[in-house]
Amino acid sequence: MQLLRSLLILRCLFISTIVVAQNPDGLVARYYFNEGIAQNDLTAFPIKASGIVFDDDRFGNASSSCYLNGNINSYLNLGTGDELKPATGTISLWVKIGIPIHAGRGAQWNPIILTKCVAGDDFFEAYSMAYLLNTGQLGGCNTRDSISQISISSPQPLSLREWHHLVLTYDDNEISLYIDGKLENRANKKFHSHFLRGDSVMVGNSANTKNSRYLNGNVDDINIYNKVLSQEEINALFNEADPNRLRTAFKWILKGVLVIVCIGLIIMLFVRRLKLKLEQEKEKNILQSQLYEMEMKVIKAQMNPHFIFNSMNSIQKFILAENIETANTYLVKFSRLLRKILESNTEEFITVENEIDILNKYIEMEALRFSQAFNYEIICDERLIISNARIPQMLIQPFVENAIWHGLLQKKGDKSLAVKFEFINDKLLSCLIEDNGIGYNPGKVPDPLTKSKSLGIHFIKQRLELMKRMRGGDYSLTITDKTDSMGIPTGTLISVRMPIYN
Repeated sequence: MQLLRSLLILRCLFISTIVVAQNPDGLVARYYFNEGIAQNDLTAFPIKASGIVFDDDRFGNASSSCYLNGNINSYLNLGTGDELKPATGTISLWVKIGIPIHAGRGAQWNPIILTKCVAGDDFFEAYSMAYLLNTGQLGGCNTRDSISQISISSPQPLSLREWHHLVLTYDDNEISLYIDGKLENRANKKFHSHFLRGDSVMVGNSANTKNSRYLNGNVDDINIYNKVLSQEEINALFNEADPNRLRTAFKWILKGVLVIVCIGLIIMLFVRRLKLKLEQEKEKNILQSQLYEMEMKVIKAQMNPHFIFNSMNSIQKFILAENIETANTYLVKFSRLLRKILESNTEEFITVENEIDILNKYIEMEALRFSQAFNYEIICDERLIISNARIPQMLIQPFVENAIWHGLLQKKGDKSLAVKFEFINDKLLSCLIEDNGIGYNPGKVPDPLTKSKSLGIHFIKQRLELMKRMRGGDYSLTITDKTDSMGIPTGTLISVRMPIYN
């Protein structure tokens, strides 16, 4: 008999040692919701979760808290185990109340956590914490029966949509309520807590017919202790670090690596773009060189020895005919034209006013050479400010020269030439060169001068294409042979479209 008694004592001591070793701080249940899983970390008993959504916790970890929708079908049932209902205990949890829920009936509060002491509808909260609808305060309660009940509340309303750490401690003598590590209220109790055996510990639902109420918000890290925690222990819970801090650190390291990779890619793209920019600049310089070369070819094609030779012959003819005054006039016009052309060659662009001046001087000289054999006019749109609008220099004169030499002088009868500058918009103009000569391509065998004409037009086309590639403007050239109803050539219309540079 004595041996049996000794064995029983050793067995009890062994079990007590195991329990103490497992729960040295009095923790009997720990519920968390990390990675979208609702479970009790200390036992294998599952949580019954209904109508919940996993949401971010107070640290920002995804799917690590439980969101309750605020209706009868959204709640947590933590279980019915006796260890969840200690006579002396501490209930600790984190909550973020979203919207106060006035739906339901009975007592004006939204239940956060509770379990029952009796099966009836009144004085049933063995322990509970709730949001008080009328005042917005946090309330805590211990009840044994209709005679033994004590309720306390926080002095100030609980702010909504913010995380708060709530703690309710109780024993036979006192009940205390803490918010965010601070003691909010304390009251004498003077009774031993009693619990309804087999009843569940509920979160977010009162589980009561007469007082049917619900919670809208998030809950997390629910801890139940079989002792009253000290202020230091409550502070430790409130200041508890993120359990996923290593994962968070890894996440930040990963983000840092991604940022470094992104910066590296940006640098690579920048270097590549810079290299491409340099290549484009190089190509632009090559195009610029080609443009200058084309311009020089155009100038040479226009101021060719044929033109100078004919001009000198005309002067000689006037001198031999003892027409000294006409020869002098021609020589003056010729020298002024050469000077104007040479002055304009120093700039890439020329004002429309200067271009018209060059055209006037050139046409006057040609009219004088051929004894006023043709009529001409230069018309400018009134909307065009010729002193400000600038166009590529020596772009119109070659067409005027071709119109005189290859269109008008080979025609019999009335001969006329018109040059029109038309305003399209603030950034675009069109120049029309129109004659009533034999046409650009009359279908006859060309004379030796045709080669010079085609060469000049070819150079201008190349020049327009180069400027379009370099500057991206609207450059275009259209040459139209005019004919009458019988198909007989009646002249040529040339349209040069170009941007205006101010």
